[in-house]
Amino acid sequence: MKAGDDAAVTRGLSTAMDVVPLEQISIEKQFQISSQVMTVDDSQGAGCRKSRTDDHEHSGELNHSQVNFFGKELTYWMLMVASCIAMAVGLSSASLLGRFYFVNGGSRRWVYTWIESAGWPVLLPPLGISYYIKKNFCLRMALKQAFTPRLCLIYAAMGCLTALDNLLYSMGLSYLPVSTNSLVCSSQLAFNAVFAYIIVGQKLSPYVINSIVVISAGTVILGVSTENDRPAGTSHREYVVGVLVTIFASAIYALMLPLLQLIYTKGFSKEKSSFIIVLEVQIAISSVAATFSLLGMAVHGDFHAIREEALFFHSGVASYILTLVFSAIGWQAYFLGASGIIFLSSSLMSCVFMTAMIPILPILAVIFFHDNFSALKGIAMLLSIWGFLSYIYDGYISYKAERKAILDHTT
Repeated sequence: MKAGDDAAVTRGLSTAMDVVPLEQISIEKQFQISSQVMTVDDSQGAGCRKSRTDDHEHSGELNHSQVNFFGKELTYWMLMVASCIAMAVGLSSASLLGRFYFVNGGSRRWVYTWIESAGWPVLLPPLGISYYIKKNFCLRMALKQAFTPRLCLIYAAMGCLTALDNLLYSMGLSYLPVSTNSLVCSSQLAFNAVFAYIIVGQKLSPYVINSIVVISAGTVILGVSTENDRPAGTSHREYVVGVLVTIFASAIYALMLPLLQLIYTKGFSKEKSSFIIVLEVQIAISSVAATFSLLGMAVHGDFHAIREEALFFHSGVASYILTLVFSAIGWQAYFLGASGIIFLSSSLMSCVFMTAMIPILPILAVIFFHDNFSALKGIAMLLSIWGFLSYIYDGYISYKAERKAILDHTT
């Protein structure tokens, strides 16, 4: 592509959204501009290709305004909706299947820890398709940019942190009903506000502080209301341990979200920064977490115990296999959706959307597992919803203030 063409592309896309980068917008333009793809010489490396368009096509097509909704392009909203759906469906299905595993005779926590990160191969086909349709793509350069020594160290650290978080969560899920577990997990919103303030400079307004207080109060209520909420066969001590490890898991997960945001914003150049890196980072972190979990399985002898556990699973061997397989897919969809929202918006927005699902999971748990829904649990849910709405209102106030500042600046 000529230098003059590059300048025309840059000028035409100057009003594009801040978060979704140039590469994504170029993908959308492939459906609007007829292009011709040619393979470069061997000296430029195998797997590289370059696109070529006519000058009049650039000057005519790219100078038109993009279709915008609330200041963002259609591509942005398509990715945001897809991420939200993946997060909602993945979290609901994986949480229910995880509890189903433990209720029906599953007891290997390291096995389920591995399951929570073992689904990363399902991301390889969409990553390959994204590589294929991307303009000016070079596989060798893409891998070189995505797996620098510094990023590999970051992936390793995040993978180990993910494995620890998964282990704590699986312990909590084995002791607590799904409804209680989901409500305790809402504490991650309070943790995330603090970590986001420290790591990425997220502001703590009075509405944010209010949500931290009320969500924390709801978690405390769940921690002390053990008599009518314990599953059959779960002791008082195990219930308390379940609440505590779930709180720790929520804190670790809340820490990981702003760290992911930092990776997306600081770990990649603006030229490289596209939604593809969400897939690359997720695959790298999940593969490390899965490997770490396999080591834990080996130490605890789970490889020999899996066969016996499957044979004595209450719903049968086929149900055992399907439960683990679809749990792995569900967790991967959830993590990908959460990461996508972080990339497109912020870690706080990702955590807020997860908290918005709090009313859904307890209802599903009552339907599928007949969980007891006590009055104290209802109060905890109302407090969590109150905290969520407080966050939403804070975002609305911030949006109005930013919009007013822009209008004042333009006038």
